[in-house]
Amino acid sequence: MSSSLGYDDIVAQLTAGKDVEITTELTQCTTPQGAAGPAVTGGLHIATFQVVQGKYIAFSDMHQSLTAQNTRITEFIRYHVMPDGAVTLTTTALDAGDKVVSTMELDCKLGKGAYFHWH
Repeated sequence: MSSSLGYDDIVAQLTAGKDVEITTELTQCTTPQGAAGPAVTGGLHIATFQVVQGKYIAFSDMHQSLTAQNTRITEFIRYHVMPDGAVTLTTTALDAGDKVVSTMELDCKLGKGAYFHWH
């Protein structure tokens, strides 16, 4: 995983149609209160995205899962990548009745918790 890749590199690869992926190591990220993120590593192939020129890159994912109690939840994960290398990851989980059951916000950095790859 390279830490030398910057915001402009990511924009260039996305807008050139490259296959871009993000890997997140959440223990390297922090909550807004400064606590470390959970011991979770995840990845996402970026299928759709928005670049708001000079402000951020946005992309998201949604998937269904089961809790430890085998109840269905739908998880939404939103990413914002800023020109200064800050990456904000926000997760929201809804139960089968669309009630919010959990939320989490984490602050990561390019090369520290958030790694981009393309081919």
